[in-house]
Amino acid sequence: MVAILKGQETVGGSAMPGAFASFDIRNFQDQLEPSKEKGKYICPVCGGHNLSIVPETGKYQCFNNCECKDIREAIKPWDEVLAERQKTNFSAAPNKNPIRVKTVKPNPTPIPDGELGLVMLTEPATNIPQPQKLKSKRKGIPGNATETTYQYSPTQWIDRYEWADTSKEKGYDKSFRQWHRLPDGTPEMKKGDQPWGAYRIDEALACAKSVTGTSALLQHEGEGCVEVGREHGLAGITFQGSAWDKKTITPEYQRALDSGIGLIVFLHDADDTGLKKLQTCQDCADEVGIAFIGINPHDICPDLPYKSSDIKEILGQMETPEFIRRLEQEIHAAVAEREQLAKLQNFDDPLNDLDPVVSFIQIAFKTLYGDKSWICAADRLYWHTGNHYKHSPDDTERRRITNFCNSFAVENEQGKKSYPYASPSSVKKVLEWAKMRTGIEAELLNPPGINCTNGIVRPVLIGNKVIPRLDPHTPEDYFIYEPLIEYNPNADTTDCDRLLECLDRPQQEILLRNLAASIDLKTVRKLRGREVKAILAVGLGSNGKDALRECVSIIYGENGLTSVSLADFQLYDEGRKFNLAPLMHSRVNWASENPQTSRIDKIQSLKLFVTGNKLHCERKGKDHIEFTPEAIGIFNLNETPSLQGVMKAIQDRIAVLEFKKTFEKNPDPNNPNELLADPRFAYDKEFIRTKVAPAFLNKMLQALNDLIEEGIDYECTTDAFYNLQKENNHLFDFIEAANLCYVPGKELTAKELWVRLEHYYTQTGTLTIDSDNNRRTWSEQVRPSDKNVKGINQVIARIAQLFPKAVKGTRYCDIAKRNIPVLKGIGILEVTRTTLDETRTTSAPLSAPETTHYQDFRTTRTTFSDSQEKNIEESEMKIQSLPIPMEKEEYATSTGAGDAEPLLDRENCCGESCVSGADQLESGAGMPTDDQAAIAAPIASDTVLVKAEDENLYSLLQIEIDGGNIAGFVGCQVEVRSLSGAVKFAGEMINYDSKNGIVTVATSQGNRDASLCETFVID
Repeated sequence: MVAILKGQETVGGSAMPGAFASFDIRNFQDQLEPSKEKGKYICPVCGGHNLSIVPETGKYQCFNNCECKDIREAIKPWDEVLAERQKTNFSAAPNKNPIRVKTVKPNPTPIPDGELGLVMLTEPATNIPQPQKLKSKRKGIPGNATETTYQYSPTQWIDRYEWADTSKEKGYDKSFRQWHRLPDGTPEMKKGDQPWGAYRIDEALACAKSVTGTSALLQHEGEGCVEVGREHGLAGITFQGSAWDKKTITPEYQRALDSGIGLIVFLHDADDTGLKKLQTCQDCADEVGIAFIGINPHDICPDLPYKSSDIKEILGQMETPEFIRRLEQEIHAAVAEREQLAKLQNFDDPLNDLDPVVSFIQIAFKTLYGDKSWICAADRLYWHTGNHYKHSPDDTERRRITNFCNSFAVENEQGKKSYPYASPSSVKKVLEWAKMRTGIEAELLNPPGINCTNGIVRPVLIGNKVIPRLDPHTPEDYFIYEPLIEYNPNADTTDCDRLLECLDRPQQEILLRNLAASIDLKTVRKLRGREVKAILAVGLGSNGKDALRECVSIIYGENGLTSVSLADFQLYDEGRKFNLAPLMHSRVNWASENPQTSRIDKIQSLKLFVTGNKLHCERKGKDHIEFTPEAIGIFNLNETPSLQGVMKAIQDRIAVLEFKKTFEKNPDPNNPNELLADPRFAYDKEFIRTKVAPAFLNKMLQALNDLIEEGIDYECTTDAFYNLQKENNHLFDFIEAANLCYVPGKELTAKELWVRLEHYYTQTGTLTIDSDNNRRTWSEQVRPSDKNVKGINQVIARIAQLFPKAVKGTRYCDIAKRNIPVLKGIGILEVTRTTLDETRTTSAPLSAPETTHYQDFRTTRTTFSDSQEKNIEESEMKIQSLPIPMEKEEYATSTGAGDAEPLLDRENCCGESCVSGADQLESGAGMPTDDQAAIAAPIASDTVLVKAEDENLYSLLQIEIDGGNIAGFVGCQVEVRSLSGAVKFAGEMINYDSKNGIVTVATSQGNRDASLCETFVID
């Protein structure tokens, strides 16, 4: 790609003597215009964006098939080289920009008056070149491509190659090859030295002779477009890909002018290359003196499918006569516009007095949009009514513009009137121009403050105080909701207070301060961080939620409040971004209806919305828009939502307000949760607008001041949030009963967790174990999504979901001789008492008391009082009474086997006798046999983790540990206590199942079962 120029040699840009010099395009790169694609330039020959230069070697090539010699000649003409050689004796620097003589461009030739006639063929052409299979393999051309030959002259032709490519706009890609014949008739794949004329120009000029009036000749971009027109009887011309230059175009235009062509109509592409070709052709036409007009195909047919659509797509949507009619409309519009350019001067622009009206579009804009203030945001037009901007739909504007274009008459010198702008393209142009002239950023809509009928209430921050200020309405305040209430700082609060009675005082403050943040959320976030949360308003109905929402909606003119639901946020996460579009201009998003969705914890877009992170929205047929949400969120719920809320990200973003009170026609005076209903709160908007909303606005303004000074105290929502957690997941109730919590440095094994959980299931009736065959019967939880944990293999994973900071791991157990699963970072916090090990005087096992069979033969019943030694003659061991219990908090993870594994003491894990089948693999809830070694390990704990309130209570579990016979206590009075020490029931022990460690107690309500670890003998 390096050409040799005799008489000019350069090295590094400096001249050197010699016979030959090489043309190095790198020395002329400063003269080339870079294209958008990296490493490519605009070709000086064809104007395309495909001129590539290799920086290392200086090789260059235009991928539009321009000849390298033509590129070199365009950059550095040979005549200029010779001139420099003669004048400077080879000392001129080759990269020096040549001095161009400034010339005055001629004015465009006026389009002739009178009747115009489009050059037509006598009949539709039948000799249309057809695509064929590849004749031979070409470099860079896929094997599945088709080949079409376009003959320019007997010795010049173009081969067009086309193949499918879904990455392209039209679904295919193409390439061209230039051919010419050498003097001996041999074909050569090059442009050749002979000039290339316009394609099909001979045929067009011949047909122009039969046109009545002024001939108008179509010009296209590409040979294929010419053939499409010929197929419909339309004559046309085009130029070869590398011949869109003045050197080629000017003589062909001169030839057309000499043949009687009065106007050339160029259907050009709308891309950069097409516009550059349009300018080149216009310059050539002006130089020759032939009338010329360029028309965008989209002006003829606005609904074309592609940006680069041409006559092929136009004639695919309309018949040829309709195409000719619309083409004539565009020509007449161009004629009228040029006449206006010549006549109209010094008209003032409505937005800029220094901008004169010089075209029809500007006249239309001045007439239609100059009487009031207009804005355009997110492609939507709004006009200022005096106190807000009202949306004017595009259909309304098209009708106004159409009426104007239809009545806009143009009169020529002969007094004949015409209506050249009565066309869809003119309407479209005016509407697009109006939107461009009035455009503003969408984020400027609904600025901080409240739009009221008597002005704009703005919060003014002075120190840490917020002072409301009432400003007059101006067109610079871009509120797009109509004000409905009057700002009255002294408004009566009676009815407003009645409405707010649906919430207790602390809950009122939370609601009001969150609503107050919507007045200026950006400032609140700047000063208070993530103080504002999304509120889940939970209540069964008739509790004031919708009445409060209606009041806030009226304050924001009903348009400033949106109703994007939790389901819409979930759809956003799934890729459907249309539903969040209303949030762009929203200040309060209060969704009154929220269906059951997936877990709220998992809705990522909701978290982004609450914290004010970027979101995207899409509208039908429009590109997606990125925006920052400036709204607070409230979501009404009649049912318990799916929420666990163990992650900090959710706890910091979600608050739960319970609406426990209801409005009744005849409330119970003894029930504080029943309030007198007033239907006006729900159905009388005028009552809310005049009697409730003004006072509510004052409370919001005061709450904004309190928010800036103090923040928001969410303490009263903690119980509601926790109740919501327990309703979603029964394991929250379990960890409360078992006192599980984060304990740094502690850990629990799967077996320890499973024993406690299994005991919880049996106590709550979830799990029933048949004492005869150890058969297990499960009762499912109320919520289908709340699954029971039915095996020890699941317990670590399920508990870890509630403790996200806990770490799942394993630890080697010396007893089991293997790694066992553990959950690190959690433990059991209990109130404990001193154990028997600390108080008894001997380590000898306890003797069992007499059974019921011998009660008739003794005078007293077996007891554990101070006289025990007298009543039991067989026993020589004295049992000391337990001292008064000492209460203390202790982390209850006892260890054994050299502290290798935390082990449960018998009192907490229910011991061997109350495993309840957890060690039976057949039940699906057990664990391998070698785990039993860990359960049977010696107990090193010195505490009994069951609370006892009376010193005369003795744990059956501890008695069994010490070797006593539990069956001997049948007939004794016992108490059954929970793990926290509360008495569940009491009665006479009537049976003991040693296999499962179950004690049967006769109570006033009937026989009830209990485990050893929760049963105490009463002395």
